[in-house]
Amino acid sequence: MADMNNRTLSIPLLTITLALGACSDDGSDTTESGATTSAATDASTTVNPTGTDASATDASATDASATDAPTTTDPGTTGDVETTTIRVIHLAPDAPAVDIFANGDGGAPVVDGLPLKSSGTVIVPAGEYSFAIAADGSPIEDAVFSVPALQYEAGKIYTVVALGKLGNNTFDVIRLEDDLGGIDAAQVRLQVTHAAAGAAFAEVDVWAGPSADMLSPLIPDFPFKASGNADVPDSDLVVGLDVDNDQTPDAVWNIPGAALTPGLGILVHVFAFSDDQDAPSLQVVAADGPAIQLNPS
Repeated sequence: MADMNNRTLSIPLLTITLALGACSDDGSDTTESGATTSAATDASTTVNPTGTDASATDASATDASATDAPTTTDPGTTGDVETTTIRVIHLAPDAPAVDIFANGDGGAPVVDGLPLKSSGTVIVPAGEYSFAIAADGSPIEDAVFSVPALQYEAGKIYTVVALGKLGNNTFDVIRLEDDLGGIDAAQVRLQVTHAAAGAAFAEVDVWAGPSADMLSPLIPDFPFKASGNADVPDSDLVVGLDVDNDQTPDAVWNIPGAALTPGLGILVHVFAFSDDQDAPSLQVVAADGPAIQLNPS
């Protein structure tokens, strides 16, 4: 397993501890297909589509998009069966709503009609699961993407994210293991993932601070599909992305502390996202259903 890189950023009114790593679930430094995992977070896995070669190694305005929440199914865990929690998030901007089938069972999808910029969660018996992804309403035989079988351990929470574009062969699925350990009850753990598929966002520098005129570098050279976490207080937070490496953020987001307060003591996923027109936004996922979209100032 690759060594964890711990970085601490101290800026006025805000201290963020960021942990970034590069290792897979089984402790190796390779993906399930054998390719090097250069942009996965600790305890994460990158998987490639069947028969394709993935080429790549989320507030001033708030828009709750994808108004229809997905339908999820619970296989019926009862008694003393140990369970695992799997959240699925759809962030592939040129893909339609999708159905997700588990372990080759083409009967009923475990997640039915998952819209873009939305999430759904299933609680299932712990064990090994593979997934097939098809357009909403299509049978499993028409699946366009297959996720190889991976182990999902009892008592853990996993986030499986579809991201990238079908049109430019960057579509992929990554798996993150939510780290809930040691979260201060007065803080929020932000799991920050680079899911912006536009060519301009291939590698970005992330800046953060208490205000737009007090930004400092937080994550340099943050590549597509990379992920890391930061524990932050519920004070105002400003995040910026520098996409052309000129030491000046090109897009800035104002996140008021009040928006973080409901998430105190828990983990919230934040994805840097670009739509099918390459317009950037942040997608915040704290619960099932539509993500919260934050547009740049």
